[in-house]
Amino acid sequence: MKSHKNGNKLSVQYLKDGTTKTRTFDKANRLVELSDRGGLQKWLYPTTSDKLQQFMFSHGSFSQTIHYQYNALDQNTVVQDGTYTYRFDYDERGNVRTFTTGNGAGSTFTYDDRGLVESVSIGTADGKEILSETYRYDENGNRTKVESPTGETTVYRYDALDQLVEEQLPDGTKIEYAYDGFGNRKQIVKTKDGQSTTTTADYNAANQLVRFGDETITYDANGNRLEDGQYQYEWNAADQLVSITRKGESTPFVTYKYDEDGRRIQKNVNGVVTNYHYQGDSLNVLYETDASGNVVRSYIYGENGQLLAMKKGNATRRVDYPIKSKGYRKKSTFPVECE
Repeated sequence: MKSHKNGNKLSVQYLKDGTTKTRTFDKANRLVELSDRGGLQKWLYPTTSDKLQQFMFSHGSFSQTIHYQYNALDQNTVVQDGTYTYRFDYDERGNVRTFTTGNGAGSTFTYDDRGLVESVSIGTADGKEILSETYRYDENGNRTKVESPTGETTVYRYDALDQLVEEQLPDGTKIEYAYDGFGNRKQIVKTKDGQSTTTTADYNAANQLVRFGDETITYDANGNRLEDGQYQYEWNAADQLVSITRKGESTPFVTYKYDEDGRRIQKNVNGVVTNYHYQGDSLNVLYETDASGNVVRSYIYGENGQLLAMKKGNATRRVDYPIKSKGYRKKSTFPVECE
């Protein structure tokens, strides 16, 4: 660690591949500059606050600068990326009440006394509704019902251990789950239009799934999956997945590489290479490059690390992600594309 006259500290890390990673920290020991794998990242903090004011990153001819604004409670209310503006509004408990994406689409949330989402509404800039749902929970916070204005309802039932034992879907489909004494799901019964199908699962003494339906699964001594019904998996000494091969073939169709922090930095699928570059020392992918080092995707995050948007290459085509608020656990974020 070296110190500069301005009080900043410089850290240089020499990596196994012969490259270097250089970090610069300010007097408050905050990371303010990072140079790694052909990319440069910079953080700017005001002298009167610990809140991030500006973040910049560049790689080759690609560059992006993001500005952050806050309210009197130090809540991030505005994110600007030079082209688009993302806005947040909060309720009195600090929950996100509204979020407006860069393309004008918006999300509105309401909450119960526990901070769990009671309703969510997502719409486009021209007023088209994408999603409108209300949620109900039991006393343990398990979601018991999802309702839409069209009358579609999904109902969930749990046992005394808060394990999901039944789902009733809007189309009348019923899915029932059974568990063993260790909480492993051992049976799924799906009934639709009066016809039932049953899938069973077996586990070994280490509670590893070794059979699911007709599929057999094996593991190595460290618990890494070696083989299932479709693929064979290879792991390195650090228990990181390095390749996947289709059964019956001898050459992997996908390989992976990792950095010194264990983060996946490269994926090669049938010769198509994608390199992943992370924001600082976090797990947030900041941008992706191809085998030639061209930026093919970049990502915009809020001050707290919430993914807001994805940008494809140097174009203005963008996918905005309506924010998922606390307690909102829906699988899809309903991305909205804008040119």
